[in-house]
Amino acid sequence: MGFVWSRLGDLGGGYGIVYGYRYSVFTRMIQAVLSPQAQKDDPTAVGEVPEIDRSQPAMDIYTRQTDIWSGLVVETRYSTFSFLETRPDYNGQTERGIRIGHDLQQMQAAYGRPAYLVAGRQGMYRVYEHSRIVFQTDAHGSVQGWMLYAY
Repeated sequence: MGFVWSRLGDLGGGYGIVYGYRYSVFTRMIQAVLSPQAQKDDPTAVGEVPEIDRSQPAMDIYTRQTDIWSGLVVETRYSTFSFLETRPDYNGQTERGIRIGHDLQQMQAAYGRPAYLVAGRQGMYRVYEHSRIVFQTDAHGSVQGWMLYAY
């Protein structure tokens, strides 16, 4: 069940700040929300992070996983952040026809050059800000999955 968090954590790389929250706090909350017990009790898990101060407001965290996607929504008093990620065996395609297993050349022909690259434990993340999509590729440039995001 750590599938969503492991990829989201990798996007920032190392220890730092996620939307104003230290990774350590955010990591513990996500791990609690995605725990096997939380998923067993209710497939739509909900977690809360209490307000620390005005600059770090309370957060509500919602997650849902199906056979083909994982979803995560983080709400604060000021903003909502949403993430939808493909599962490893997803056989669909992006809006522009990219599928898991396509190579780097096919991805770049459809989306162009990414705004930036982020190295992670599970591969390279290619961030396309205008399309609000992040592709994960392996060491050979093969698409392993993607995540759509909104804020």
